[in-house]
Amino acid sequence: MSYSSGNTDIRKYLFIMIIIISVICNGCSDDDWSDYSKKEEKVSIQLENDICRLQECKKELESICNRLYQEDMKIVHAEYVFSEDGNSYAEISMSQNYEKNHMGYTLLCLMTVDMNSNSVTNIICENGNSKRVSSTSRELDEVINYYPDEIYEKETASNNTISKLQVSYYYDRVNINGFDEDGKNILKTTKNIDGQ
Repeated sequence: MSYSSGNTDIRKYLFIMIIIISVICNGCSDDDWSDYSKKEEKVSIQLENDICRLQECKKELESICNRLYQEDMKIVHAEYVFSEDGNSYAEISMSQNYEKNHMGYTLLCLMTVDMNSNSVTNIICENGNSKRVSSTSRELDEVINYYPDEIYEKETASNNTISKLQVSYYYDRVNINGFDEDGKNILKTTKNIDGQ
């Protein structure tokens, strides 16, 4: 019994298709197919309150996100970067977790604030499955009573080799990193919300 070359070609084609389909199916997870969107906007929104006084500025920042994107967003992370070259900025993350089709989703907005002009200059908004868009759901509260400009003044007064200081706020702590002019990390400390 002999096989024609047409049947052999079909079998080769089917075999190759099965291999390709199995590679695609095994290499992708549910997260790869889940809803996700990312939008970036250049804006110019002047803040009335000083961005270094996050407690005073909190309602204003929430109002911006609520008006542009979604109601009930919360500040979950803040990072301030002070630089000797005058390029100082803050990045404020706001998020909201919600459920859609029995799955967890996160809306995350990252606002960049130029600290020299005290204005929001850029907003990046991500929306999707919580496995793809990750954010802590804990709101910044007590920890925002530590003022980043005061931390900057104190740390640079005690160490004049710091050319850049990064102050990162989490719900339970403030991380402080100082860098010299070569970018070497020369200061690394953490303040817990109880002040220690």
